[in-house]
Amino acid sequence: MSSLIERYVGAAANALPEGQRAEVRKEIRAAIDEMVELRIENGEPENAAVRAALEELGDPRQLAQQYRDTPQYLIGPGWFPLYVEVLKRVLPIGVAVIAVIGMVAKIASDDASLPEGIATGVGSAVEIGIQVLLWITVGFVIAERAIGPHPGADRDKAWTIDDLPAAPDNRQIGLGETVGTVLTLLVMGALVIIQQVQGVGFFIFGDDAGSWDSIPLINPDLGTGWVIGFGAVLAASIFVAIAGYLERAYTFRLVVLTAVENALWVGYILALAASEPIFNPGFARRISDEGGSWWAAGDQANRIVAIVIIAYSVWDIWEAWNRYRGNRNVSDMVAIAA
Repeated sequence: MSSLIERYVGAAANALPEGQRAEVRKEIRAAIDEMVELRIENGEPENAAVRAALEELGDPRQLAQQYRDTPQYLIGPGWFPLYVEVLKRVLPIGVAVIAVIGMVAKIASDDASLPEGIATGVGSAVEIGIQVLLWITVGFVIAERAIGPHPGADRDKAWTIDDLPAAPDNRQIGLGETVGTVLTLLVMGALVIIQQVQGVGFFIFGDDAGSWDSIPLINPDLGTGWVIGFGAVLAASIFVAIAGYLERAYTFRLVVLTAVENALWVGYILALAASEPIFNPGFARRISDEGGSWWAAGDQANRIVAIVIIAYSVWDIWEAWNRYRGNRNVSDMVAIAA
């Protein structure tokens, strides 16, 4: 019957933010053990005592809401976990992309300084981030009112043990995440290598009215050594992604591999930025005559790339460490329960 308890505890924990799950798992498990022990002392068989205790606690999703740090009034418990997950995945990526685009556009079009470009990028990111947050929230509020607080659930039926989801999979790194990461890396590598060989680039207006020209974004004059180095670092990233899937979860060894992978990227970009313009100077000149000077020199653009890569690497290592700590806490809970 311990598997039944683990299913219940897992269902309750999954309805909470990741930072609360380990502590709540411990509290709910202790409460269940106490209830089951009391029933066994009163003469109930263990199996019956477990089922009765869990049914007395009721729907684990509703029980989980009692452990939340903040109340939920706008979006109910049926939708809130999905709402948080969507925000976690959309906002960081969207804000980062908008910040970089705004920064590059400001410097390239107005020949602005790097601090001015950063200020513009941050301002654009904040503005778009607020808009994204607003409309995602509005969408979930509408869904809450139109569909109901528990999508797909039969609210006229009392919750029973049979409604428990399957036992939670302790795998942190799924096949979908791994395949997505590897495909992204392969596409990125293919685009860079093809560009160096065939000159694939962005299509912008040509000199003649109505015509389009393909201008490489990455500096086409980079030497073969830099392209080979890029492929080697890319292969290291693919190796780490596959190693993560084989590990199933974030172990300390995987955290170390992630740190080494990011160190390789930072080292490669810093070495490249110190020696060659990363972006094609001709691309900036075609966008704006005024903006061509800073890009042609390569300094400003290279600094932006270096800052972005370093910031992402720090975030990626920190994320790996947090997921490792979360996996270690869950493993401790399972060991205690056993």
